[in-house]
Amino acid sequence: MATNNQVAQVIAVAKSQVGVREGYAEGGWTNITRYATEVPGLAWAQGMSWCAIFTSWVATRSGTAPLFPRTADCSAAVAWFTNAGRWSWFPALGAQVMYGSSGQDHTGIVIAYDPTFIWAVEANTSDNGSTEGDGVYIRKRRRSDSIVYGYGLPAYAEGIYTSDPAKNGVSGYIYQAAHAGPGPAELTAGVVAVQNFVADTATITGPLHAGRAFIQQNDGSTIALEVVGFTGTGPQLVLVKDPDGIARFEISASGAITHRGVSTFSQAVQIGSATADVGGGAGVLGLKNAATIPTSNPTGGGVLYPENGALKWRGPNGTVTTIAPA
Repeated sequence: MATNNQVAQVIAVAKSQVGVREGYAEGGWTNITRYATEVPGLAWAQGMSWCAIFTSWVATRSGTAPLFPRTADCSAAVAWFTNAGRWSWFPALGAQVMYGSSGQDHTGIVIAYDPTFIWAVEANTSDNGSTEGDGVYIRKRRRSDSIVYGYGLPAYAEGIYTSDPAKNGVSGYIYQAAHAGPGPAELTAGVVAVQNFVADTATITGPLHAGRAFIQQNDGSTIALEVVGFTGTGPQLVLVKDPDGIARFEISASGAITHRGVSTFSQAVQIGSATADVGGGAGVLGLKNAATIPTSNPTGGGVLYPENGALKWRGPNGTVTTIAPA
């Protein structure tokens, strides 16, 4: 089994969080974690039981969000998998296991199974296996325990290993009575995620801060941050979203920048040149002569450009107005 596939990503991200604890204040655990605020649409669930929030976070961070329900409600997760035709009474590798009389109490991610036991990364549990605990743990449970309700099976691209004999030979499923897990994941080189830093090589010096990436350039000849696109038509090189998950800033694979917000500049902005040429001004806009004079008419606005030093405006009807002479 290749270790750079989707199930390996899910399990590696889940296991990277083992040992994390929720907030503690005034003598008690608070259910306050980072996970709710880092899953688009679940910030409202901060302070609530967070086992299902955690599985949604793992799916988001591992790049498999469409394969899991995004919810803070375990019952909703059972319904989601059932409606998708991905529900099973048999454990599977990378499955979302549901606990309680109808799956409503607790959840986790299966990282291994055999004919008797399952091993799962579970959040909001404890050393004794409580369904309302203080952190992220690896739990070993008997498959026959009354608390174990069933399993949601994500539709991994490579298929899913399952102990259900009825799935033997069915497309998208690989029957295996026991599975010890995928082993260490070969995650995509250069990926940086909070508490899941992965790279071909990495040297970290100085203090580390959760939720923050810091790069210190060490000399005057080395680029501090370089990102190389896959193809000119590939996905974005950079995508920045607001807390609601709405894309506000992106850089395409070809280098084009799209900004859906308000920008402020304290110095100067230069257009048409890679070097500033603003006459020493600050709070100004510098425009080089247009490299190509516009010849077609814009729609819903106009085009502002210098030609031989004169500032001109081409409107939607093709009229060119000289605003200021050279």
